[in-house]
Amino acid sequence: MTPIEAFIQQAGHGRSLWRPFAGLALILLIWALMLIPVALVFIALYAVISGDPSAALHRVMTISVGGGPIDTMFILGGFSGLWLGVMAAGRWLHRQKFGAFFAPIPRLRPAAFLKGAGLGLAYAALSALPVIFLVDDIRPGLEPARLAVFLLPLILLIFIQASAEELVFRGYLLQQLGAWSRHWLVWALLPSLLFGFLHYDPALPDGGGYYYVVAAVLMGLLFAAVVRRSGTLWSSIGLHMAINLFGLTMLGAEGVMSGTQMWLVGKSDLVLAMKLDIVSISALLLLVLSPLGRFLGPEVR
Repeated sequence: MTPIEAFIQQAGHGRSLWRPFAGLALILLIWALMLIPVALVFIALYAVISGDPSAALHRVMTISVGGGPIDTMFILGGFSGLWLGVMAAGRWLHRQKFGAFFAPIPRLRPAAFLKGAGLGLAYAALSALPVIFLVDDIRPGLEPARLAVFLLPLILLIFIQASAEELVFRGYLLQQLGAWSRHWLVWALLPSLLFGFLHYDPALPDGGGYYYVVAAVLMGLLFAAVVRRSGTLWSSIGLHMAINLFGLTMLGAEGVMSGTQMWLVGKSDLVLAMKLDIVSISALLLLVLSPLGRFLGPEVR
């Protein structure tokens, strides 16, 4: 049995196509409901810091993807509801233990996580080089001293966000769709297309929203390929977290979850930077699918 077959085999109540869609609706409902306590925590913290509860309420109502560190941290924290959603869908619709979404044998896989994270950091650093050399509009962002103040909570929140997305798209949907059909067009491409379309942003200039979708679809396929290699979600979580950590602290794009990066690509060169990202993601996907990707293989038991 291959690693991906062992991973998909954990899906409970397989081959019932209505269950993944019902489960996805339940996940989204719980996520939306969980935004309320997250917002209340944010309002309470901001009220304590500012001393003005009414200003805190106004602040949470004006959150934006480019509004600064507090806005970014609130958005990242909002992904926490996806954890509860996957847990509820697994228990109520599939009679599946939560740990089975991570690996066939539910336990922490630090080696798999670190392999993915190491690959992600190496990729992020190397893919930044063509952007630095070919893009003209790169401007300073958050000062390093101010970033240091937010760094620890930011790392935790990036883990919450990255792991939540992996749980939904490469854990829940990949397993449930894979139980219905073992063809990669079903268990890898369909969740990746949904993942990509949810990243569409019509506010990005010069058709940047469409390039963002293409990049996100390819990234979804990359994460699925890593799960296929490793047979565990921990590898894709490590990869996803490392890429996002670099993109949210070092070099990011103006208006795309910006506010915590030390350098930003301006909107005038956003499309060029996204085209370079698409090339870089495609190269990494090919590497993972090639024989060189065997280093991500499952642990020997």
